Amino acid sequence: MKNYNKKETTYRKDGSVSSESYRIDGKRHRVDGPAYIDYYEDGSVRYEGYYIDDKYYTKEEWKTKTTTCSGKVVEIDGIKYKLTEVQLFPDSSSTG
Repeated sequence: MKNYNKKETTYRKDGSVSSESYRIDGKRHRVDGPAYIDYYEDGSVRYEGYYIDDKYYTKEEWKTKTTTCSGKVVEIDGIKYKLTEVQLFPDSSSTG
C-alpha cells in the first residue's frame, strides 16, 4: 500500500524556503506539479523537477503522462486493458 505524498521542506538559516520535495514511499513523485522545487534566496523558483515513481521527466513528458489516460494499462476483473484516447467530438478547427 502506497503512502500519500509527503512534502519535505528545507529552510535556509534566515528561515526562507530553500527547497521542497514531494515523495511517496521515499521516491520523488507528484502528479499535480513538480516533485522537486529549488528556490533562489529571493523566493523565486530556480529549478523545477518533474518525477513520477522517482523517474525524471521533462515538463512536457510529465504533462503528457499526467493529463491523458492514453497508453495506461488498467486491470478489470483480472483482465488487463490498454487505454486509447477516443475523440468524441470532431475538432472544430478542421475543415470538411
